[in-house]
Amino acid sequence: MRRITGLMLALIMIAAISCKSGKKYSEIREFINEVVTTQDEFLSNIDKSVRADDVVSAVDAFGMKLMKLSEKSTEIRRKYPEVDKWINDPPDELKMDFNRLNDTESKFKKVFVGEKIKILIRDKKVQDAFKELNRRMESVKFFQ
Repeated sequence: MRRITGLMLALIMIAAISCKSGKKYSEIREFINEVVTTQDEFLSNIDKSVRADDVVSAVDAFGMKLMKLSEKSTEIRRKYPEVDKWINDPPDELKMDFNRLNDTESKFKKVFVGEKIKILIRDKKVQDAFKELNRRMESVKFFQ
């Protein structure tokens, strides 16, 4: 989970700081909104899960959405190659957007510490789904 969260934060950080003008920032903000929505939907689906199959479906859907987001990140990287120079210092105009992303890890922790989820995660199907998600994430090269 930490790896996914870390990749998503790195993805957003790189995308968001790659822009200079207001128009470009709107594109980055849209991307950030998609990432936040994707994470929130995933966590909501996990939280609502009552069976292992529910968790597997949530993980599979999340993985597919991450793949689409990674494609967008590649497009953004091509469009804004200067992103590498700005990775450690996001523009002031985007700092509020980043604050929304800072809650990501705490949101994940909150959902995954619940007793119901701890039990569901022990299921082999769920473990296999998370292994597949990790495998997919290894094959995705963000911004390359």
